[in-house]
Amino acid sequence: MGKHQQNIEDINFIAHEISKFSSMTLEDFKTHIKQQPANFLYTLELPSGQHIQIGREAALRFNSMAKRYCKLHPYIIDELSLERAIKTEFVKTFIEDKRPIEIKFIDRMLNNAVKRNQITHKAITHYLSCVIIITPNFEPNEFKIGPVRFITTKKFFMNYGSKIEADYASYTQHSQQTIKQEKLEANHQLLKEEPATEESAKSSGGLITSIYDCYKSYIWVAEITVPICDEKISREKALRTVQGALDILKLFFGHRHGHDLRIGYDTARPEHTATITRTSDGMFHYEFGYHGAGAYANSNWYSDIVSHNGLYLAGAGNAIEGYLKPEIKSEHRDRWLRALNWCGQAISDNIPAFQLVKYVAALECLTVTPADKECGVTDIVTRRTALLIAQGSGDDVFKKTYAAARKIYRFRSDLMHGRVSPTGKDVENVMPLAHQIGQEVMFAALGLFGYLEMNGRTSSRELFDQYRELEKQRHIEEK
Repeated sequence: MGKHQQNIEDINFIAHEISKFSSMTLEDFKTHIKQQPANFLYTLELPSGQHIQIGREAALRFNSMAKRYCKLHPYIIDELSLERAIKTEFVKTFIEDKRPIEIKFIDRMLNNAVKRNQITHKAITHYLSCVIIITPNFEPNEFKIGPVRFITTKKFFMNYGSKIEADYASYTQHSQQTIKQEKLEANHQLLKEEPATEESAKSSGGLITSIYDCYKSYIWVAEITVPICDEKISREKALRTVQGALDILKLFFGHRHGHDLRIGYDTARPEHTATITRTSDGMFHYEFGYHGAGAYANSNWYSDIVSHNGLYLAGAGNAIEGYLKPEIKSEHRDRWLRALNWCGQAISDNIPAFQLVKYVAALECLTVTPADKECGVTDIVTRRTALLIAQGSGDDVFKKTYAAARKIYRFRSDLMHGRVSPTGKDVENVMPLAHQIGQEVMFAALGLFGYLEMNGRTSSRELFDQYRELEKQRHIEEK
């Protein structure tokens, strides 16, 4: 069924439901709601402020239209916001203006809904508090990973603190004036201009102080500008991009130092832990731990990354720009970003069994292609993991890495099928190997995928062909 026919059917159905409910007597409506109580929750608001009943099925038709039109404007329009705009335009077109249900009026209604929705779209720069380096006084006080700029909270407030306070004061004053105007309109009488009360001033000051305190409890702030789109989608893109940048840093720090890197309000291990015990001799003992506040690093940590791994840092930074511009397709980039997300979760997870499962998911993202046969996934993943890591190295490195990858993969299978305990020591024993393989394969894949992209070989089929070429170089027959 074509889009136009679907739209006509949806609008006709909605109109029929409105007519059905409006023609019911009060007793009929009560009986209907008693039989189908969910229908009572779904209404349309008229300009007068009154609501008319439409029922659940009609509401789903509005949602269907919103979904169809969101596909025409991917990554820009929020589905729920567009649905609200469609309802508003439906009321105007078919209830107020009483237009006939014809394609030209339906198209006009939907186009007006999209325009109404896009009026609120804007480019937004987001500032997200972050946990990175635990020491606040090390250089640099700012650095970039792709489109994300990280600055210390101290520098953030030095640069923007005065403007934040001025804008907040202006916003608070405007809000108070709006409230007064609403009271004026409601009471139909002139209200005296009154200065802000001491109570409202305290409330206003308390809020900005709370905001400041929240940000100042973290050492770093991530700055990311998202191109024009719906505000909700903008925030989602900002979160994904900053998280991607943090996951890149985790790769460089590794599990030992990178597990605490996170967006400020994300959950993490408690920053302070204390335990008290008592031995049989009656003496109390205690332990105190400090976690979740960031990575310990030397004063040259960032310059060390740039000098030793600058190309990887630049390539990874380019990859996370895909979160801001998903309309620009890149199979290799998206494949690597999926693996990066799994790897970032693995590094930060507190439970070894979960870490292992996530590392293997990252390996699968990097190595399995649509051209592969359905069987033999274990060998495909482990062999190609070794091929990636051992590029430019001898057969001894390949064989050692292949054995390590198989050990990790088979252990994951044993975990998932209940053959080993997720809380046993065996899991902890295999994790150093998993951390090493996970870190090495991400960098190796970044290099290979970047090479393919630069040579215009951008499809999954061409990645499959590249893996076959690497296998031929090692004299490995296809299985």
